[in-house]
Amino acid sequence: MLLAMREFTIINEGGTSMDDIVIAAYCELVHSCKASADDILVDPDLRARFLAFCSQRAPDVPERAWLHRLISLRKRGCLPRSRALLASPTN
Repeated sequence: MLLAMREFTIINEGGTSMDDIVIAAYCELVHSCKASADDILVDPDLRARFLAFCSQRAPDVPERAWLHRLISLRKRGCLPRSRALLASPTN
């Protein structure tokens, strides 16, 4: 596993980036809990679920890095819109 903390980029053996993991965790919580990024950051239970999802896929990354990446993606507008996710069928 390669970790570059300066850019908060991770690539695991499968070639999954940190952004991919954060977006997948976010989408999972939108579908299962109707949570927003702000909800994940504020609610201790949602935050724990988010961090568990991310840490399961890349255990060497500190929690702070996952939360920082979530905030960064939200600020840059890179997270899928929760309304669009909720409107799409879940399979």
